[in-house]
Amino acid sequence: MLDTYLSIANRLMIAQESKPLNGADDYQKKNKELEEEIKLLSLKLREAEQGKSDFLSNVRNEINNPLTSILGLTARMIELSKDEKMIMLSRLVHQEVFELDYQMRNILAASEVEAGELQLLPSQVDIADLIDAQILYLKPRTCASGVAVQFINEIPLGTLFSTDASLLQVVIVNLLANAVEFSQKNSKTFIKSKIEDGSLYLYIQDFGSGMDASMQKRIFERFHQLDNGSTKGHRGQGLGLSIVIEFVGMLGGDITCDSDSKIGTTITVRVPEFAVEFASTNSTSFGNEILFNDGEEF
Repeated sequence: MLDTYLSIANRLMIAQESKPLNGADDYQKKNKELEEEIKLLSLKLREAEQGKSDFLSNVRNEINNPLTSILGLTARMIELSKDEKMIMLSRLVHQEVFELDYQMRNILAASEVEAGELQLLPSQVDIADLIDAQILYLKPRTCASGVAVQFINEIPLGTLFSTDASLLQVVIVNLLANAVEFSQKNSKTFIKSKIEDGSLYLYIQDFGSGMDASMQKRIFERFHQLDNGSTKGHRGQGLGLSIVIEFVGMLGGDITCDSDSKIGTTITVRVPEFAVEFASTNSTSFGNEILFNDGEEF
């Protein structure tokens, strides 16, 4: 459709540049026909964009909501079952559904970025609660890999920070998921938070194999992964970090990467606080909240 639009626009430009000295009526008629074609095509483009928006909304409701329910149900089955085989099977289902849910959320987020449909919705956010919720959401992955996430919070208790909770939680969950994915099995990752000079700072550190300088420049590119092909060793489509850098930019912040083969990788995110005061809300869940008992294991 874009090619058709450009073709019509090009024909209109040529017609305007080659206006004849005689036959002005024919020129005006042709010019009007081309303008009508452009109007009709513009209408079709708007309808197509609206259709895409409606489709994404339907996908979010028809797929993400059932996945969230299955996550909750399988977690409950793990908690209540006394049969070891049933617990093992429920745990496997839970882990696989979690991975599907996580990837679907990233695909939908990338589609919204591409469509330009995201709007900032600032609120007063308890950053510690927000981070705790993302660590909880990632529990199936951390338990499966044996990678523990340690949260170091240097923000005073009860402090609220003005930002967009929905965008920030996507940033946090993707950086944590990436750190867990690339950490050595049965190791640790750290996330540290602090507020300084009106900005929120997040530090996410893993103890993986690290990256060379050239790779550090490319990890935020869409679809780029450290390994590719059918035999790749890590999950995902290369969307998570590209979404992170888009969302951090929307929040007015910046992100840096420091990596070394001996000590792993540290991602630093800085997000400035919004100047406008908003009613205090506490958005801590990644989509629909999934509740677990403190002692639950996967």
